[in-house]
Amino acid sequence: MGETRHIHMLGICGAGMATLACLLKQKGFDVTGSDHAANPPMSTLLEREGIRLKIGYSPENLNPTPDLAIIGNVIRRDNREAEEVLKRKIPYASMPKALYEFFLREREPIVVAGTHGKTTTTNLVAWVLKHANERPSFLAGGINLNTGGSYELGDGRFFVVEGDEYDSAFFDKSPKFLHYMPKYAIITSIEFDHADIYKDIDEIKAAFRKFVRLMPKDGILVINGDSATVKEVAEGANARVVTYGTASDVDYKITKITPSDGMMRFGITHKGESIDIASWLFGRHNASNIASAVALLKELGIDKGLIVEGIRGFKGVKRRQEVVATINRITLVDDFAHHPTAITETIAAMRMRFPGRKIWGIFEPRSNTTRRKIFTRQLAAALKKADIAIIGDVFNAAYIKPEERLSPQDVADEINREGGEAHFIAPVQEIVRFVSEKAAPGDVILVMSNGTFDNLVERLVAALRTKWQ
Repeated sequence: MGETRHIHMLGICGAGMATLACLLKQKGFDVTGSDHAANPPMSTLLEREGIRLKIGYSPENLNPTPDLAIIGNVIRRDNREAEEVLKRKIPYASMPKALYEFFLREREPIVVAGTHGKTTTTNLVAWVLKHANERPSFLAGGINLNTGGSYELGDGRFFVVEGDEYDSAFFDKSPKFLHYMPKYAIITSIEFDHADIYKDIDEIKAAFRKFVRLMPKDGILVINGDSATVKEVAEGANARVVTYGTASDVDYKITKITPSDGMMRFGITHKGESIDIASWLFGRHNASNIASAVALLKELGIDKGLIVEGIRGFKGVKRRQEVVATINRITLVDDFAHHPTAITETIAAMRMRFPGRKIWGIFEPRSNTTRRKIFTRQLAAALKKADIAIIGDVFNAAYIKPEERLSPQDVADEINREGGEAHFIAPVQEIVRFVSEKAAPGDVILVMSNGTFDNLVERLVAALRTKWQ
């Protein structure tokens, strides 16, 4: 992108933008940025790299004039700072375009895509490649608990990146992952999501079909063979297609998932060969994520022993079934689940990991899809799998038309009608009070949100410590 030295990033505290900023800094660029707010963990990453950050958007943030502006997809066309970029004719790019031009173009991209499991699988593939001394680069939407970061710039041939189907920027409505030009890819799942930009599942499938058709003939496409939708999208792929799952006709078949000695154990069979897996991750969905990684890594020629060792050593990702505290035998777990399928699988994983214990499921409707009344019944069915469900208020409810907005009370009522126990509690301080009064030793409190949930996890930890310690 020309003689670029100073790069300024609008919306720098988003997960993808912050990690890209850190990679650019490591590559030697002078990186600055702006955002409406700065919260951990991304603000911590930026501070660690010495990246200068301005809170609030203003034309003054563009002084001195940068050589390039990278504009995140949270930035609207009428943003004052974005308007100034256009007014001054500063060269600009979207986050995925910049990632490709500065990093992916010169490497072999491994893109992990799908509605669920992208972050965990991206981090796992990158970690095993690192364990196998392939020196990969990677960028993911969550913090790898092994490395303490969500990015790394290596000097090997692979760059592992989480491929999002969300749009790129206000000036580029194409899905992010279309910019990445994958040579190797995993598709974990395809379901309806992102209701603010996709009308229905057919539009989402169309986006994934374009992604599949980008892949070269010498590429490898690893797909979930248990998903009819994923298999349909992969039809006609130029790349070689490899399948995984529990179905009898997949190339890498998952067998006998059991918890044992504090780990999840299962087998994977491939062409008569058996691969025994032990992982600190729990749940059928994580067995599927791991199988996808095994399939791709094996097809890339990585040694089986190194794959198994790498998986066993992988600690997971922050905010993915992360045990943040145990207070008087009450276990508090923080998770990013924000879709009915993810909620269902995460609660099931808690039952596998903590058998016989009471599971609390506390959910914030925060994503652009769950804030709308698209998944009322599905959310009720998912949350009913917890022993006690609490639904918080819709995040930024005023920005959703009343006739389109999810009713958390309707979700709670549906659960209660079906014989479960559910409560709609809007103020976060009331959730803290209710849980701290009712939770008993042995309970597992699972908090699920794709945002901060008004710092609910930290506030629960403080309240429980005050009560029990």
